[in-house]
Amino acid sequence: MWGIPPAHSGEFVAHMEDILDVSQTPDDPQGPVVCLDEPPVQLIKETRQPLPATPGQPEKVDYEYERHGTANIFLFTEPLRGTRHVQVTEQRTAVDWATESRDLLEVRYPEAARVRLVCDNLNPHGIGSLYEAFPPEQAHRLAARLEIHHTPKHGSWLNIAEIELSVLTRQCLDRRIPDLETLTKEMQQWEQRRNTSQKGVDWQFSTLDARIKLRRLYPQIQSCQGTSVMLSAVCTIASGFRKRPREEWRYTACCKAEKRAGAGFSAVELSWRESGGRAYTPIADRRSPCCLTHYRDIHAPVTGRCDTGVSREVVRATP
Repeated sequence: MWGIPPAHSGEFVAHMEDILDVSQTPDDPQGPVVCLDEPPVQLIKETRQPLPATPGQPEKVDYEYERHGTANIFLFTEPLRGTRHVQVTEQRTAVDWATESRDLLEVRYPEAARVRLVCDNLNPHGIGSLYEAFPPEQAHRLAARLEIHHTPKHGSWLNIAEIELSVLTRQCLDRRIPDLETLTKEMQQWEQRRNTSQKGVDWQFSTLDARIKLRRLYPQIQSCQGTSVMLSAVCTIASGFRKRPREEWRYTACCKAEKRAGAGFSAVELSWRESGGRAYTPIADRRSPCCLTHYRDIHAPVTGRCDTGVSREVVRATP
């Protein structure tokens, strides 16, 4: 199953950029970044003893099984330090989440001034759950140290804890586990082994990368002439141009409507400055409103038509 994000959603990109900014935060003992995921686990007991593997033959497991209910796993991971903590519970309620959040703040990070917690949009993931589980004084004290960052809906892939969950599923949860005691024992052994090896996650996807590669998710806004302007247009242009240091290009775009009305051309001036091959600073022409559109090919003819039906002219600036 895939989480397909909505196109042109301001709410989605706002939460996405918030998570990406948090993921790029350097290591800070006073403000650690912790990611949380909560997968359910089905407890299944064997009805027949499996036949062990022999040379040339795999293990044989009978297709019949007996269900023994479900359990829940709270998986906390701190990517920058390569540590994780797993807690098994019988269910997943607001009180369970609040109890784990209290242990996170008071047991595992007692010296941190604030803990930044990345989690999804489940109903229990909020400050209100603390007030449902603890007295107001304690809940207020915990809330002051807990900074929650929610992943966008249909964007749980932004949570680094899902990468750790994938490892846990392949290494430990890919077989039948009969009861809660066995599951707890398995989780403790897996946690100890992973923390000893200090396996971390090197997250490289940044906000600037998202504005280029996921520009289709960003909303379109309307200029005063009604021309659609992509918020990520500058990065779109940057992604399609070759690097030419210390050169400036003038991009003049004119709207069809303005051309017919004889109102003149709307001009945009972009100062192309090399910044890691990504960042380009837009400078709007003060003489007329911005009419920036989606440019695709710098090597097209000097005067041509864009996909949006807007004329464009490319002129190399004099030194």
